[in-house]
Amino acid sequence: MITFNQVSKFVGASFRRRTILQDVDVELPFANFALLGAPGERSVVFGLISGTTLPTRGTVERRVSISWPVGATNVFSPGMSGAENLRFLARVYGRDVQQTIHEVGELVDLGKLLQEPVADYGPEARMRLAYAASAVFEFDLYIVEDLNRIRSASLRGRIVDAVEERLESAWLGMTSSRMGDLTEHCKVGAVVRDGKLVLYDDVKQAISASRANV
Repeated sequence: MITFNQVSKFVGASFRRRTILQDVDVELPFANFALLGAPGERSVVFGLISGTTLPTRGTVERRVSISWPVGATNVFSPGMSGAENLRFLARVYGRDVQQTIHEVGELVDLGKLLQEPVADYGPEARMRLAYAASAVFEFDLYIVEDLNRIRSASLRGRIVDAVEERLESAWLGMTSSRMGDLTEHCKVGAVVRDGKLVLYDDVKQAISASRANV
């Protein structure tokens, strides 16, 4: 499980400090959950969940393996090729190197581009690599931020299908600008607002609560 213990998170300089969370105590449920709130606040909270962002105060206990945010491109070294990045990640997470490279290439049709430096990728190609890499690795919790950044509907579908195969033994934390994505894939919800992280047993209740205070 994932537990927030008196977690506070502030961002920005002291004279323009924003409060994202203030003394939050909460345990996330073992269920597919939607995270709602302002886009910047959602990203910070997902960073706290995954460990890529540190709290200002308090602790986050993680007793499960958590993906980097699915589709995040900052996990790649730009000077290395796509294949070299995948080789490194496969070794870190104990996965077969050649199988990983093959599966990513098949999923998003990157072909020979996998042998080129990531720095030479266009934004769309870099994003395709990021989403595919996230989908082929196995975690207990997958963090999925807005899939709508991928313009190709067929590619979005393939990535969602690949992640959903993992969800037979894992669960999902998700944000999306499309509420239909959240109601389709998530059971419960959490709303970050005014320094609080409030859980709801029904994702539709969470969506309504987030809209009521816009």
